[in-house]
Parts: sequence; structure tokens; C-alpha cells
Amino acid sequence: KPYSVVLFDEIEKAHPDVLILVTGWCDRTGSRAVNDRISLRRAEAVKIWLIGYGIAAERIRTQGGGIDYNEPDRRKARHATTEQQGKEEQP
Repeated sequence: KPYSVVLFDEIEKAHPDVLILVTGWCDRTGSRAVNDRISLRRAEAVKIWLIGYGIAAERIRTQGGGIDYNEPDRRKARHATTEQQGKEEQP
């Protein structure tokens, strides 16, 4: 198994009720509006993977982060991040 899947297994076993926030990111190519849409689609793709992995859809929130201005490498800027949230942090 890839390291990220093994790590996710461990988190899932330790905290089966944790909420997950997935944020998609893009590089600087294209307009802000286009990158906002692409970054949200990237986050939604990760959500679909997580659901297929067995995580309940109600536990997963997605958001598009738009352009990742902190990452100068275009390839590395195209990514998604996940973050654990407690139930009180859910909108």
C-alpha cells in the first residue's frame, strides 16, 4: 500500500468520527476563475476516492483553494490537501 493509504488507515482506526476537509490547489496557469473551478474539481476527485475507500460522504467537505501562490513549481502546485476537523468545525 502507498504510504498515504497506510497513514489514512491509522487515522481512520484511531478517529472513526473525524471530519475531513479536502482542499484542491492549482498552478498559476490560467485565470483565477478557471483555477477556482479546477481546484474545486480536484478536491471533489479526492472526495470520490475517499468515498470509494469507505469514508462516509457526510464526513467529507471540499473546497477549491484556487492558485497555490506558495509553490513555485507548477507540477507541485497541482495538488490536494486534507485536514482533520472536529465536529464543531463543520459549517
